[in-house]
Order: sequence, then C-alpha cells, then structure tokens
Amino acid sequence: MKRLLLISLNTLLTSTLPLFTWILLGVIVRPEISNVFSLTYPMAFIYVMNVAIFAVGANITARKIKDKNVIMTNLMVGSIFTGGFTLIMCVLVDWYLGLMGVAAVDYRDFVVYSLIRSGLATIISMISQKLYYRNEIRKSNNMNVMFGVVDFILIVGLNMLIDSHVAIIITLVVDTVVTVVYLAKNHERWKFRLSAWNNIKNSSFEILDNLGMFVAYGVGFSHSFSYGQKYLDATNFETLITDSQWDMLNESLHTVAKVDVTENKFDYSKLRKASFGFMGILVISMVVMGGALYWYYQPDLPLLATMLMTQLVDMAMSIVYYIKFDYLQINDNRKAHNAVILLTRVVRVVCAFLPTGFCVYIGQLASTSIKYVYAGVVCRKFKAFRRLR
Repeated sequence: MKRLLLISLNTLLTSTLPLFTWILLGVIVRPEISNVFSLTYPMAFIYVMNVAIFAVGANITARKIKDKNVIMTNLMVGSIFTGGFTLIMCVLVDWYLGLMGVAAVDYRDFVVYSLIRSGLATIISMISQKLYYRNEIRKSNNMNVMFGVVDFILIVGLNMLIDSHVAIIITLVVDTVVTVVYLAKNHERWKFRLSAWNNIKNSSFEILDNLGMFVAYGVGFSHSFSYGQKYLDATNFETLITDSQWDMLNESLHTVAKVDVTENKFDYSKLRKASFGFMGILVISMVVMGGALYWYYQPDLPLLATMLMTQLVDMAMSIVYYIKFDYLQINDNRKAHNAVILLTRVVRVVCAFLPTGFCVYIGQLASTSIKYVYAGVVCRKFKAFRRLR
C-alpha cells in the first residue's frame, strides 16, 4: 500500500486543491461559480486521454523497445497538442456552455480559466508520468505541490483583492511560467521518435475509456440537469466529495499495476488487498469531506444517498477490473478487450438518455458490471490470477 499512498499524495493535491478552489470562489465571488467544476467535468476526460497517449503509453513503449527518445518526443508533441486543443475550446466556450444548458455570461471567464488550468495541469501530469516510471515519485510530488499551491493561492487570493477578470489573467500567466520552467528542467536531448501506434496500443483501454466517459458525462449531465436545480446541486456535491478519491485510485492503482507488470513483479493477490485497504482510507475521507461541506450546499439527502451508494459499489468493482485490464493491456492486448470497453461506453451513452435524473449513475453501474464480469472470465486462463485458488 506504500506505493499507492505515495503516488496518491501527488494526486490528492492535484485533485483536492481545484475542489477547494471552486468552493472558495463560490463564497468569494458568487455561489454559482462553484458549479463550474461540474460544468467542465466532462472535459477532464479529454485531458486524461492526452496523458494516456502521450505519457502513459509512451513510457510503456519506451521500456518495451528500449528507446528513451519516445518519452521526450511524446512529452513535447503532447504539450503542443494539449495547448492547441485548449485554445480551440476557449474559442468555443459559449457554444460549450450552451450545450450544458447554462447562460454563458454567468460562467464564461471562470470556465476559460478552468480549461487553461486543466491544459497546463495535463502537461505537468505528462512530466509526472516520466518521473513515475523512473521511480522518482517524490520529485513528481514536489513539482505538483508547487504548481497546485501557486495556482490556489493566486486565484483565491487575488479574487479577494481585485477584479475577477484581472485575477484570472495574472493567475494563468504565472501558471504558464511555472509549467514552462518544469518542462525546461525535465528536458533532455532527444531524437524524434513518436511511435504513435505503439503508444495508442499500450494505452488503448484508457483512451477508449476516457473518450466514452467524455461523451457519457457530456450528454448525461446536460440531460440530468434538465430535471431541475436539485439534481445539479446533488450531482455537484457528490462530485466534489468523491472526484479526488476517484482520481487518487485511478492514478495510483493504474501506475503501480502497469509498472509491476512491465517489470515482471506483478502479484495480483497482494495488489488487490492493498487496493481495498486504500479504498477504506478514501471512503473515510469522503465521509469527512461530506460532513464538512453539507452545511454549505444542503443537497437533497435521498438523491445524494443514492448517488453515493452507486459510487461505493462502483469503486469496489473497479479495483478488481482495473488491475486485470492493466495486466491484459500489456500481456494480452487483443481487439476483443478493446471492443468490450467500447461496448461499455456505448452502454453509458445510451443510459444517458434514460428518462431519469439518475441516468449517469445507472450507466456507470451497468458499464462497470460488464467490465468486471468480462475481466473475471478472461483472466481465469492466466497463472497470475489462478494463484488465488
């Protein structure tokens, strides 16, 4: 569990600081600003997909073909691609907010801030993956602490003192400088070696997973919010107290599992046991955060309870299929596995149209159940999983 905790400390900071940022901005500026977190939530999956292709996939490829040039090539190309995508979304911000069913004038400036910050944080995450695969976890944590704390202090502190528009500009300028500095510090001499197909192949599960999540949440949230303010409030509250925990579980478990498989140190029983212990810590943190924030948001309790129970069941099943699919990604990457992931995303998108405000959560459980069962059946033939019998 030690490695899970070390890596999750990095993710804890990168996930919780944005959460507290939106909570405090809602208090300092105006209450509805905290909803920006949920309004831009679907976009997070596109940024995670960039990390999967240009960082996770690239590091695995570099190890397989023993060519370090792949890492730096993809870090630079990925940074440029992320920057271009972010610029396009900032230009289309009014269109995006229209799709989410809210008035652009109420959220435009802070959504632009959120998008640019997410783009810069994605570049930082790409650098982090490079450090993870070199076992320089503490160095990665220090970098993320610096980026997260600087952004938090500036955006919150400046909004207390000056106009929000100016505060956003100053914060983003400083965030950009910090990101460029870390890119420069982690730069190495390299020859162009993109190895795009191998990168995609080595992270195809995550790519399909996040692409589907983007569509499912984009459609699902816009549909769910149409059922009234109480669904927006409950969803935003549930997301605020569970999102960082999901990020911590995803980042730490996927990283440890893939490193172990790549280095032939994989022990399913040991990793699964450590992961469920880690989940216990995450659940306690959900309870603490929920208790501390409930007085401020006061969401509909039955709606919130249903959403939280769904998340807990989903998290328990996800631990098992995460480990198994990471193993399959590296040792048995077949089209059938990718097809199942694509199918589950189609299921989530279809569920997003169900005539209920819980459409996103129904799709979430249905999707996870399919992957849980499929991974359990397929992995029976591998010795790594038969040791438990």
